[in-house]
Amino acid sequence: MSVASVQLIKDFNLKGVSAPEFFRSAEDIEKYAGRHPYSHLMRRAWEAMHLNGILCVDDIPTVYFKEVKRIDSLRQRERYQKFWNQGLATLLVISSPDEVQVFSSLAEPVKEDSVIEDEHRLVEILDSTAKVLFVRRVQTGQIYRDNPDSFQPDKAVDRFLLRNLKKARDQLHEHSELNYEIVHALLGRIIFTCYLVERDIIDEEQFDKAGAKGIKNLRELFTKYKGDKAKNILYDLFALLQKHFNGSMFDDTLEDERPLVDKGHIEILRRFLNGEELDENQLTFDFWAYDFRVIPVETISSIYEEFLAAEDEKEQRKSGAYYTPKYLAEMVVNVAVDGWNTLLGKKFLDPACGSGIFLVILFNRIAEQWRRKNPGVYNITRTEALLEIISEKLCGVDVNETACRIACFSLYLAFLDQLRRRDIHELEQKRGKVLDNFLALKENNYANTKTPVIFEGNFFDNGVPIEKSFDLVIGNPPWVSRGKASDTKAFEWCLSENNPYLKDAPRSKADRKQHFLPAKQIAHAFMWKSPVHLKANGKSCLVLPTKVLFNNKTDKFQAGWFSNVTVDKVIQLSDWRHILFENADCPAVIIKFTPQKPEEDYSIKYEVPKVSSYDPRRGVIDIVPEDRKNIRLSEIQESSHKKQISVVWKKKFWGTNRDVHLVDRLLEMPRLGDIVGKPEKPKQFISGQGFQPYLPEYYETIDGKLQPVLKENGKEKHGKPKPIWWPKKHLYINTRNKGINLILTRWNCCEFGRYEFEKTFTELRRSPDKSIFKPPMVLVNQGFSRKAFCDFPVLFRATLQSITSSKENASEEDRKLLMFLSAVLNTTLADYYSFHISANLGIERDLVRLEEIEFLPFPLPGDTYDPPRSRRIIDQIAKQMSCLKASIEKEDMGWEEKVKAAMQDIERLVYEYYGISEREQMLIEDTVKIFKRSMMPTSASKEVRTIRKPTPDERKDYVELLCGILNSWAKRSKFRVNGKVEVSNILGTSVVTLCKSEKSKPFQQSQTSDELQAALKSIQEALPERKGRFTYHRGLKVFDRDNLYIVKPLALRHWTKTAAINDADEIAAAILSSGRDS
Repeated sequence: MSVASVQLIKDFNLKGVSAPEFFRSAEDIEKYAGRHPYSHLMRRAWEAMHLNGILCVDDIPTVYFKEVKRIDSLRQRERYQKFWNQGLATLLVISSPDEVQVFSSLAEPVKEDSVIEDEHRLVEILDSTAKVLFVRRVQTGQIYRDNPDSFQPDKAVDRFLLRNLKKARDQLHEHSELNYEIVHALLGRIIFTCYLVERDIIDEEQFDKAGAKGIKNLRELFTKYKGDKAKNILYDLFALLQKHFNGSMFDDTLEDERPLVDKGHIEILRRFLNGEELDENQLTFDFWAYDFRVIPVETISSIYEEFLAAEDEKEQRKSGAYYTPKYLAEMVVNVAVDGWNTLLGKKFLDPACGSGIFLVILFNRIAEQWRRKNPGVYNITRTEALLEIISEKLCGVDVNETACRIACFSLYLAFLDQLRRRDIHELEQKRGKVLDNFLALKENNYANTKTPVIFEGNFFDNGVPIEKSFDLVIGNPPWVSRGKASDTKAFEWCLSENNPYLKDAPRSKADRKQHFLPAKQIAHAFMWKSPVHLKANGKSCLVLPTKVLFNNKTDKFQAGWFSNVTVDKVIQLSDWRHILFENADCPAVIIKFTPQKPEEDYSIKYEVPKVSSYDPRRGVIDIVPEDRKNIRLSEIQESSHKKQISVVWKKKFWGTNRDVHLVDRLLEMPRLGDIVGKPEKPKQFISGQGFQPYLPEYYETIDGKLQPVLKENGKEKHGKPKPIWWPKKHLYINTRNKGINLILTRWNCCEFGRYEFEKTFTELRRSPDKSIFKPPMVLVNQGFSRKAFCDFPVLFRATLQSITSSKENASEEDRKLLMFLSAVLNTTLADYYSFHISANLGIERDLVRLEEIEFLPFPLPGDTYDPPRSRRIIDQIAKQMSCLKASIEKEDMGWEEKVKAAMQDIERLVYEYYGISEREQMLIEDTVKIFKRSMMPTSASKEVRTIRKPTPDERKDYVELLCGILNSWAKRSKFRVNGKVEVSNILGTSVVTLCKSEKSKPFQQSQTSDELQAALKSIQEALPERKGRFTYHRGLKVFDRDNLYIVKPLALRHWTKTAAINDADEIAAAILSSGRDS
């Protein structure tokens, strides 16, 4: 068996680096069987590619090393295809005495007639110096930044295979409209058969028995035989495999399915397997690229789940049944099992299992632990033990029968993947079959199998025989109300005697609905029922939509749920939404909890990781100290009582300690909502959204007449159409108009009858009270990006909302207050506040709801510390805005610059009105200009402000502000604090040194010495705590006599004014707690 040579270790500076960071041999991997989450996959890669080393970064296999005597193009292609197909490591290093080549797995697969070095597959050729630096460049991510074209996630094997499955699925369905369930089952069997063939589990003997003498694989079958002959051989082969394997992939439906498949379907399958071009659009299937000997089972399972979900995007969104990417599933499993020494003997339930990705990952880890506990056992004993693990320790439930079959398929593959061919034949000889039927069907009352593992049914249906003694409930339940009759069972269960939490719930049905299933979010019901199936010391870990927490309609739910279970950890993944969940409407949160009722006021770990570096290994997440927060149960209960439940989570998402203090102070002020009501319940002012048109698609033609589309209950699906009450000459403003900026003028608007709408309409779906369209008023769009005062009547659609006087004839005081409100809304203070309290902004989408706008602190002059001065500020701003309006109406050229100039003075006055200090202004400026513009990046490779390298001036500003704050707190001391920075660009880190001396010294900045750089490298390696795909970083501040050393990453987020202010607080607290002399 191959091992890493002494020369390889020397060339790549790997001396002293050992497992689990660098694996030098198959024996190293064997020692970590069951202890390393990827031991099984690393072993398979080592055996398939005869590797000489595997480098892990953050516990994830990242670089495969292969030593060769010389570079051979043919062998290179073969190695690359295996490397690309496994899709685990990102880099493959081929080292020969003459040359060292580095390849990427995130590039195009290589064809037989292609040049291996093309299509950005070849990343770099390393010289002797580059070899020494290579590992460090991988660990810091520098190699990815230097070669972005070589690392494209959409070129990975899972993305590639998914695209090909979709092409084949669409073709098979469109030809004779073959039922999707049959299409999915057929493609699943094709892949399963390819897997069995390529792993030598079946051979010519099975094809011969099916009537295809001399055939070795499906490609040869479809090449030699055509039409019905090929179809009959294929289904005879399926029947033969059903006899041998006895799994639910090859069941009694085969003969019902056979006549529905014709020669056209067979031809599509032939082209699919041969990778031929399609007739339409010249698309290729690219099936030539795949090698099922090395593609991980988890990859196939994850792909198939997304493949199923993509069948009907509208139905997918309606059901909320989004697929779980492999890397996210691994992440959740890591969180779930953290703290357990072993998985052996434990039982696991996935209540919405989909394709079974969680169960497959758990099975592979359990199998590895069994292997480690029972070394050298490879006979029938091990095979039967693995079958018993599946049948006795794993359980899944799903309402979709096709998904259930794929879950069984995934478990079959995972089981076979653990065996040698000899083990499989021994099992068949002893038992007469290889596989058990794991699928329990509802139509058979779950009695169709003696080994039920996957149950077809609704998790909330008491007829599904699910135990209540699991050690772990894990999964990714549906995220919205499915809108199907079966899902009424979730609410029925919540109100039934089977719900043990009902006894402490409110009495009325309406209150119970808000308690158990608010906002029709079925994920809440899974949160209630999951702990019912746990042992007393069990735990649950679920991937959930952020809406379960970030929605003010969930206040009663959160107060109840967090008081009935003990939540260990909440990991908020909103900033990663476009990277982890590419197509989902809502970002994800991971919640880990136990069924015990909590202590009176316990603390919940709240982790809010931000995209922190460019790393193409999807799902690798760094969590820095600033992103580890705590939320107490009392905070949740208090926020629930105030009906601002999402704020408790949101203010700590991006907010630092100083931000939270500022937001809390603003929350204590009188709110805009105190003086703003609705037209039907007016206060000093009223608010409302604009009109909604009754669009053409809301009608259908029946008997030649247009009528509103009806629901199943006979009521109008979009409500009754209402008449338009205004004349065509009435002014109208479009939501996207840039003129909605502090002051709105008539020239920004046009007559309603002249405006060209995307879709014409003659009636209204929603006709709000006419009073919301009258002046004086303030207009605000839902994205909170356009806000303006308006003193003339104007119409607008529902994406705009207005706040206007409730009086028929508004007073001058009301007019000035509304102008002042427009000014406040256009300040960075309002942007800052909405960013930290809005349930959607920076979490899901750019949306600030009207009720959240009414949360804005808006004290009247009498509520401020200096009422006369506050009145003068309002008068001054109103006067400035009136002059601005007159200037724009006189000459509209350059109006944007005029508004910008006016806002500079207005901003200063608003800060004074609200009592915002200079340092609080720094927090606000950083949030609006840096953090808000960095939120939810679509790719870590794009420019993200928070993670770019700070400039020398930015580092200087940070140190000078930090020293200035510390010196201001020690005015009576004879000592001054001075600072300098030493930077290591290679390591991506730096050291800030604060020195106490009797004299002020100028700021200094330099590169680190070799000695300091070596020390920093050791610190970088020692400080982080790695837990699967999460890396927990620790801050380091070292006091040494008169010096304080601070180790800081070279990312702008850590060098802002906000960072300096919070670091000063932390340093002062450390000095006080230690009793040091200031």
